[in-house]
Amino acid sequence: MPGSSPSAHAALADRLQLCGREAFDASTDLLDHYADTGDRATDAALNDVAEQAADTCRALADLLGEAASAATPTATGRAPGHSPPVAMPHGPADPPRRPRSRAEDGFGSAR
Repeated sequence: MPGSSPSAHAALADRLQLCGREAFDASTDLLDHYADTGDRATDAALNDVAEQAADTCRALADLLGEAASAATPTATGRAPGHSPPVAMPHGPADPPRRPRSRAEDGFGSAR
């Protein structure tokens, strides 16, 4: 966000954090409501869906938290996204990949 103010970044970070808390709360709510239809197979299937949805909500909450951290103005005054790169525990990122053509994917012929 070139040219935007630190207060705009802080407001964005606040909104992202709020959305992250809401997503996490939704995951908890999903797990609080287990199905009881009287049919064991149906209950198991519904509970599996609820658990998967809760996992998705928690993953979304994590991503929103990371985005909020990235949007927070730094103490050095640097704009978000312009910090030094952080070393990843699994090593350097994979190099960018060239997009595959439709022919390479088996869809159509190369022109």
